Amino acid sequence: MKSMSLQSEQPILFQGPWVTLKVGTPKSPYFTRECFENLKLVIELTKAEKKFKAIVLEGEGRYFSAGASRQALLKSRPNTSILHYAGEVPQLLMAAPVPTIAVMKGHAVGGGFILGLLCDIPLMAEESLYGVNFMALGFSPGMGSTFILEEAIGAPFARRLLLTGALVKGREFKKAGGPLSATVCARADLDSQVTQILAALEDIPRDVLETYKHALRKKREQLLRKALDDERVMQYQIFSKPQTIPHIERHYPVSKKDDFKKDRT
Repeated sequence: MKSMSLQSEQPILFQGPWVTLKVGTPKSPYFTRECFENLKLVIELTKAEKKFKAIVLEGEGRYFSAGASRQALLKSRPNTSILHYAGEVPQLLMAAPVPTIAVMKGHAVGGGFILGLLCDIPLMAEESLYGVNFMALGFSPGMGSTFILEEAIGAPFARRLLLTGALVKGREFKKAGGPLSATVCARADLDSQVTQILAALEDIPRDVLETYKHALRKKREQLLRKALDDERVMQYQIFSKPQTIPHIERHYPVSKKDDFKKDRT
């Protein structure tokens, strides 16, 4: 395995015909601008290098990705960088020429959960917590979440998560029986699941993968773009209001440990 550390601390790993990007580490569990740039680089690399068959996103430690940091959100204003690059993530992943796999062993929160769901194959652990806390923190949803959540888990469950900000264990998604239920397994079994998927993809010609990805992108892109346009309007309105940042400051835990003090669903 060859390791190359690029922007910040999210390493890019090359192993056989796939590329792995760590989108969260124990030191930096958040989805940062640097992580976005690394993701962008991986997409461009797989476009240029035809030997690659898949892109794998994974975390390290307790988190797959904790989404935007408290500091980044407190600096947010209309048209500021975090809202801009977070809004670009969905279309960036749609543009990947090969299948994308999110290995969400650890907790995935807010934009971190949406990042995983935007991948072609999201994999979740029964024991980990997942949810979208945009509205609970005091601002409107983003990153295409108003579309991608309904696609993944169905409209009623998606609205519940968006409106309440509840963090739900993977086993609850499995019990719910929606489209996402088939992607959940015990954390200890996730590595074998990934190995099986990658082994299957390795045998498929690259041009076949690209053709399917193109068709898949066309199918999802129109609805996703509409959701992103609507979300940008909502976020511009919300972040233009003077009460938004103070509300986030009061409701976003200073320490990520505070996220899990209460029992979750």
